[in-house]
Amino acid sequence: MLPEIQITATKAAALITHLEKRRRRYWKALDTAIRVEAFRQVRQLKKEIRAGDPGGRRFAPLTFLARRAKTGRLRANKPLTRLAAGVRYKVESKNPVKVRFGFVGSQALRALAEKHQAGFRRQVSEKQRRFFANLGDSLSQRVKTRKVMFLTAGETEFKTPARPIVRPYWESNHRQAWQNIRKNWKQKAKGKRI
Repeated sequence: MLPEIQITATKAAALITHLEKRRRRYWKALDTAIRVEAFRQVRQLKKEIRAGDPGGRRFAPLTFLARRAKTGRLRANKPLTRLAAGVRYKVESKNPVKVRFGFVGSQALRALAEKHQAGFRRQVSEKQRRFFANLGDSLSQRVKTRKVMFLTAGETEFKTPARPIVRPYWESNHRQAWQNIRKNWKQKAKGKRI
């Protein structure tokens, strides 16, 4: 006679309940692991934006005019550092788990970040031309960058180069992020803190 396995309805119900609890625990562990990694990625992206090199690709530097324009004093050559404040993560859905990070909060910051990531041109008005000429006149004759303060007659716009932010960052960090999610999920599924 061949061996036989019989599962009664009561045992089957208990097994299904046990598996359902385990499935919910695994989903919760995955949700937590993804959120923890998203938070870590946001923190790292902010740090790299402030340093001026997200994903290891250095931003195009500010021109002398841009460093001098608003205050009249020479400021640090760190483009887009203020944009770091706008980096966030957002949970899009729970089943399936979907989290986005980058410029997902403020519409205005997202528009500004997209503009800078693509690059743009800006028209120079006559008033701005006079402002830069006056600023150039105030500089000493020995300052090498004095000549850039005077725009040529045919120059009618400033060109801001593209400064990609999120894409180069994710390209250089996505493998590590997935490894961290797997590691965190295993730890959380075992009931450990991550």
